[in-house]
Amino acid sequence: PSASDILSGFDFDGDDDVEVTADANTTDVFADDPAPAGCGALRVGFALKGDVLPTPPSFTQINPVPIADGTTSVTTPVTAGQVKWYRFTVGPSGAQDAAQTFVDIDTEGSTVTDTVIALYDDNGNLIGNPDDNDGSGNLSQLTYGIGRRAAFGDGRQYDGRDSQLTPGDYFIGVAAAPATFSGAYIAASTSTETGNIQVRINSNSNGTPAAAAEAPVPNFDLGPINVLTPIGQAAPAMQAGDVIWFKFDVCDATDANNFIDIDFSRCNEGTDPFVTIFDSAGNIVIEDDDSGNLELPQFSFGGSVSRPAYSGAPADPSFNGESGSLAAGTYYMAVAHDVALSQPTRWHTRSTDLITNIPVIADFHSSITNTSCGGPTCPWGATGCFANYNGDQNGIDGDDVIAFFSDWDAGNSCADVNNENGVDGDDVIVFFVAWDAGGVGFPGC
Repeated sequence: PSASDILSGFDFDGDDDVEVTADANTTDVFADDPAPAGCGALRVGFALKGDVLPTPPSFTQINPVPIADGTTSVTTPVTAGQVKWYRFTVGPSGAQDAAQTFVDIDTEGSTVTDTVIALYDDNGNLIGNPDDNDGSGNLSQLTYGIGRRAAFGDGRQYDGRDSQLTPGDYFIGVAAAPATFSGAYIAASTSTETGNIQVRINSNSNGTPAAAAEAPVPNFDLGPINVLTPIGQAAPAMQAGDVIWFKFDVCDATDANNFIDIDFSRCNEGTDPFVTIFDSAGNIVIEDDDSGNLELPQFSFGGSVSRPAYSGAPADPSFNGESGSLAAGTYYMAVAHDVALSQPTRWHTRSTDLITNIPVIADFHSSITNTSCGGPTCPWGATGCFANYNGDQNGIDGDDVIAFFSDWDAGNSCADVNNENGVDGDDVIVFFVAWDAGGVGFPGC
């Protein structure tokens, strides 16, 4: 059920069709255009390709059609190794970011304690990846369209990370884990667990306005960004469609004297993060894909002096305050992989690919003093110049070495001058590099 490729060399009569019969003298199947002298007949190995739609499995229809806005649930018992199938219809508004519509599917309320769930279109195509345990405990969850809704128990928030859905019919496959799902409605479970599986669908695909969005639950809450903020925020490896969230506070607005730089130059080139910063109301402030080196993002807020890239790579662009200013307030930074699909509001973003285990590392650097942010007072915190460690008016001298080692020996956090991995030998090296240089080239000096 498909046209043949006329470039294959076998369609000599030019009718966009290759006829293959048992007749060795058929018009088309020759190694060259037939002539009275004749060429030898050619035996051709071939395959026919086309769309042969799979037969849907035996299923339970979820009513009404289309599914009603709000939450609809169905519960059925399962025996060991059994896969259950349901069909439902997404309403005319679909689960679309732009329309602010969504479809959330989970197995909360099941007596089976570990479930796997998958979604198919009505041609048997598996949509994205099946899910095992994004819900509470070891229960499963899929979420499509606009975010964000509160998590159930210790499960993940419903944030639309699994893509968008157009209006139409869909099939849900669900089973006790371990279970596998693949295209053409192929599924199997090797579980011995029995009990009830409850499938819940929450949707507004008929156009009911979405409720106010929930703020993201951050993977990292960094608190106020200042000179003592640890660098090297190594995030958990991103899974398919994942977003890693950082929450941070800016206690002093950036300006000509105060800067905040966010640097991803220590990421592997293949990581290719796409980063979006939202304000506390869920609105996009700024986003970046590859303004840094090696298709890596970077942000530089405030400051009047160009600062070198923190990766140490000479080819990496400097930080010149190119991101503008950043007002005081609370921010959420979303790190997605490759290209993110974001909406201007609702803290909504998702990764566009299905690659898993993507490592991410982010470095935060700032000249904002710890003291101005209400944190623990360090003797050098008023200026951020740790070479003048005791913060006195005598400049950088031997007294600063004594003060530094007093704190370093005690493990005082003020001696963590490189803002990395706590108080260790690296801080001694960094301190003396700055001290020997009289503070030249270091923030606040």
